[in-house]
Amino acid sequence: MSRATTLTIPLPFRAVRSVMRLGGHLPPGVLGVASRICPVNSDGEHIAPEMLAAGVATRLMPGGDMSGATVERARHNLEVNSAISAERTPPLAVVEDLLIDGPGGDLPATRYRA
Repeated sequence: MSRATTLTIPLPFRAVRSVMRLGGHLPPGVLGVASRICPVNSDGEHIAPEMLAAGVATRLMPGGDMSGATVERARHNLEVNSAISAERTPPLAVVEDLLIDGPGGDLPATRYRA
């Protein structure tokens, strides 16, 4: 990320990220037992506990529902939610920060090169 788009994860989101990462390291046997109490999907299969936890966390987090958000707010929420589940952000070389003309005004964007 460039200096113009550096992301700081808010404290409540960092707590959610820590809990989700801990859950990801649970032994398969524990997940198997937990899956027996999870809801059943339309195919008759139990929902994976880690996927259920991710869905509940997204619903409870501020910004989880992006349906009424502005483009800028939805983009920010998506970046924060992605940072929660990302193992680590890979280093990318920034080509340039730019503005794209939009119907409601300029949209900031960053062009990256891997």
